[in-house]
Parts: sequence; structure tokens; C-alpha cells
Amino acid sequence: MRKLLWLVAVAVAALTLAACVGGDDGGGDASSRDGSGGASQTAALNLKTEGRLTAGAEFPVAGFLELPIENPKGFEVDFAEALARELGIPEVTWVNTPFSGLFSPAPKNFDVAINEITVTPERAKVVDFSDPYLDANQGFLVTKGGPGEAARSIADMKDLQFGFQATTTGGDFVNDEIRPSKQPREYSTLGAATRALANGQIDAFVTDVAIGSSIVKQLPDDIAMTGQFESGRLTAMRKRWFPGTENLPVFE
Repeated sequence: MRKLLWLVAVAVAALTLAACVGGDDGGGDASSRDGSGGASQTAALNLKTEGRLTAGAEFPVAGFLELPIENPKGFEVDFAEALARELGIPEVTWVNTPFSGLFSPAPKNFDVAINEITVTPERAKVVDFSDPYLDANQGFLVTKGGPGEAARSIADMKDLQFGFQATTTGGDFVNDEIRPSKQPREYSTLGAATRALANGQIDAFVTDVAIGSSIVKQLPDDIAMTGQFESGRLTAMRKRWFPGTENLPVFE
């Protein structure tokens, strides 16, 4: 966690900390720590509200950020609280923010953004990222009983009606790699895209495997995740928190 303090200072200066914090146990700048339990570090953070870490995120994301926003639960809620403790900040509050606003160059009303934000060169031009804490392949979600269930390769997906959440890497994958014959439908939020898939308004949706597995748990009668697209190695953390997802077929 020593290195984490330095990374957070950089992230706070740029007003974003994405879904990315590593567990480097070694190294780090000794000057970032003192015997006051992080008090001097807290003073240097220039928080929006003194004594409070204000985190921006788009709610809800099952398993990661679950409502109510006044007392949320989930993996990233626990992470934010652990982060605040390490920095000596007594309180965490959340600001519900559109996903694209988390990594835009516009002024922010939060100190850090903690969400499932994939690190890309384009996003890194306007915000600072910490080290990643989760490697995520892209999951292929379909409406149960729909035409997407029969797909076994990218070639089989060409005629499907895809949907995607705006400004996500899942959307980029649909447009750049799958390139379906039908114009994919864009949705402003994850919830809107999920409802469209569950209702059969779209045949398929692409999102991080970890997010997809949580969606399937919420709507097991309506949505299935039948495979994944490889975009990175699977970590022990992912296997621990989302067991079984490492066994999904890989589409090519």
C-alpha cells in the first residue's frame, strides 16, 4: 500500500481514480508516510470537502456498486473505504455520475472516480490512472431464447442486433472487431442496455465479464453469458470474486 499513496496523490490531482489500484507491496517513497497514520498525506490532497473522500461513479453496478447511494455496498465500495482509511480520511461519500463524465476533461465535483473503467491511451490523455486492480475480458451476453444463443464465433454474430453502453470499450469492440451488419444501438447507461437485452429489444451486448456475470445473477431467466472475447490475462482476484467466469468459451 505504500506505492498506493503516491498513486492516489497523482489521481486526486487529476480528479480521477479509475477501476485501477495495484497491490505493490514494495518500494514507494518513504516521504509519503509518517507516524500520524496518513494525516500529513490527507492535508496535501486538497479534497472537495475536508475530512471526506468524494467518489464519483455511475450507479448501480451489481457486485461493484449497489444502491442506495447513501449507504452503498459492493466490491468498489469496500475498496473506496479501504483507500480512505489508508489515507487517513474518516468518511467516503458518493456522487452518481454518467460513465463518460468519469474520464472526461471537464471539471469534476468529486475527488476520485472509482468504477469499472478500462485504461486506454485516449482516456489517459486527460486523466491519471493508478495501477489496474482487475484484468477483464469482454463478455458476450445474449437474450435467453434469442438468436444470440446459437453464436459460437464472431462470424456467427454478424447478423445480430447488438447494443452497447456509450463510451465503453465494449462498444468499441462491437464496432471495431465484430462489425455487425446491423447498426448497433447505443444506450446511455448500463441499466438501459440491460433492460433492452432482457426485453429482447437487442440480441446481444458486450461488457466486462465480471459485470456480465453479476447481470446474469440478477436476471438468470432473461439473460445468459455464453462466452468471452480475450482482452487480457485472468487474475487470481477475478477468479476469487467471480468464480466460474474463467471457464467461459473464448470466441474468435
